[in-house]
Amino acid sequence: RKFNWLARCSSNGDMTPFQKFTLDVDWKNSPLGPINQWPHQLKQMVLLLEKDITPAT
Repeated sequence: RKFNWLARCSSNGDMTPFQKFTLDVDWKNSPLGPINQWPHQLKQMVLLLEKDITPAT
């Protein structure tokens, strides 16, 4: 069974600003294409960034 990395974001009203940003971007018209077609490695990297609470500098 594959992990649905966006299920918690889209079904839960308490999205972080980063989660909301990720879902609000029009990815299908970007070079990356629609989220559901992203490679597994890219999805994992987005999850990793989403979970890191340390601000980037």
